[in-house]
Amino acid sequence: MKFRPTLIALAGAALLSGCQSNLTDDTVASMSTCDKVSALISQHSSGFEQIRKNPRPGNRMTVWDVRYDMVGKNCQVWDWGNNQSSYMCNLSFPDQESAMEVYNKGKQTAATCLGDGWQLTEEPRKLANGVRAVYHKAGSNTALAIHAIETKGVFKEEWSVYYFVGNPNDSL
Repeated sequence: MKFRPTLIALAGAALLSGCQSNLTDDTVASMSTCDKVSALISQHSSGFEQIRKNPRPGNRMTVWDVRYDMVGKNCQVWDWGNNQSSYMCNLSFPDQESAMEVYNKGKQTAATCLGDGWQLTEEPRKLANGVRAVYHKAGSNTALAIHAIETKGVFKEEWSVYYFVGNPNDSL
C-alpha cells in the first residue's frame, strides 16, 4: 500500500493536536524535535498555555518556565498580557564559530520541521554584530527566529544564539 504525503501530514497533524490538548511532561519526553517546533507554532496563539508552567509575575510581564527547551536549558515564555507572548531561549558560546554551528543547525531544523509555505529571511542584525534568520508564513501572526549575536564583555567576547517564537514584530 502506498501512502500519500498529504494523508501522512494530516494524520500527523491530528495526532499532534490531540497531544497538545493535554501536554504533560511525559508527553513532551516522547515528542520529536519537529513535534516540539509544531507545538510551539500552534501554541503561540494561546500564549503557549500547554507549554508554560511555574509563573513568576512581574510589574510589566509574567515570565514562565517551559516544558521543553529548544536551545540550551533556560527557555522561557514572556507574557505581556493583551494576548502578547513569546517563547525565547538563549545559549552562550566562547567564540563565533561555535555559535554559528548551533545557529546553522537551528536553521536546518526549522526548515525541515516547518514545512511548505514558510519563508526564510536571513540578514545581518541591525543592533549588535550578528545575523538573524526569520521564518514567517503569509497570513500568520507567528514567526520563528534564530539569532547569532556577538556579546562583548569587559574581559572577553562571547557569542549567543537566541531562539524565538512569537509575533514577527517582536523578534529581537
